[in-house]
Order: sequence, then C-alpha cells, then structure tokens
Amino acid sequence: MSFAPESINPLQLQSFPLAWRKAFPDCPCIYFAILDKKILYIGRSQSLGKRWMNHHRYIELEEIGDVRIAWIQVSSPELLPLIEDALIKYFKPLLNRRGVKKRRLSFGRGRGNPNPVQKLTPIGASALDDSPLSVRVSAELAQYVRSLPNRGEWLRKAIARQVEEDLKNAG
Repeated sequence: MSFAPESINPLQLQSFPLAWRKAFPDCPCIYFAILDKKILYIGRSQSLGKRWMNHHRYIELEEIGDVRIAWIQVSSPELLPLIEDALIKYFKPLLNRRGVKKRRLSFGRGRGNPNPVQKLTPIGASALDDSPLSVRVSAELAQYVRSLPNRGEWLRKAIARQVEEDLKNAG
C-alpha cells in the first residue's frame, strides 16, 4: 500500500474540543491532538469515542487546555498501524516522541509527607513536574473549576496554599 502523509492536513479535518470526548464518533480512525496550529499527538483507534474515555494522555492534554481532537476515519482497520506510523514520522508530534511519565510516591505506611517541615519553593519559582496530578471531585466543583479561564494555574495555587497551611500547622 502506498500512503502519502503529506496529503493529509490535520488542521482542515473535522475536530471537536477534547472536553467533548463523549461525543467523539465510534469509528476506526487516526486521530490528532491539536493546539492552535500545532499537532501535539497522533494515535489510532478502533473506536475514537471509547479510546478517549480512558486515554493515557487525556489529563496531560486537558491541563494544556484548548486542545482539539481531529480525525480521519479509516475504512480498513488493519491499515491503522501503517498509517499512524507514517503520519508520526512525517509530522513528528512532540508527545509521540516523549513517554508518559508515571510516578508513584511512596511515603511508607503513614499518610502525608514524611518530612512535614520541608520548605516549599514559591509558586512559579521552579519548573512544573512532568507528571500531572489527577483527582476526582464533585460535579459542582468540577463545573466551577472548568469554568475558570486559567484553571491549571488556579489549581496549582489552591494546592500550594493548602500545602503551606498543612506545613505551618505541622511545624
């Protein structure tokens, strides 16, 4: 099979905001995670809708914000790996070249920080960790936080304030 990846313009494909993942179609396809005019990630799936309900990059892309998912339906699912590979080689998306970093911190048997008197670097003074945090909250809280214009920064500040308060009370 001959396939010309340069013939595909992901920016001209139908796309939905990442937040609409429940509306993604149930079809075999190649998909593109796009921010503005930059392709962040390319993947393949037998069912786009099902794939994005539990995607390993979902939280990372959600935190970036304003990511859209574009797709090309593929009528022969057995061609998905071949097409995906050709498109990744052609477009070289950042997230396809970087592994998903999963780290679990172990604090032993107890809960919380094993060293509660440690000093925290002020917000914005150090680089962000590569692994985003994920937590489930009530529907009302989720709706409020998602309505914020810069929810990532807001959440970082809220967490930092709580950590500072916990450290102050522990010391």
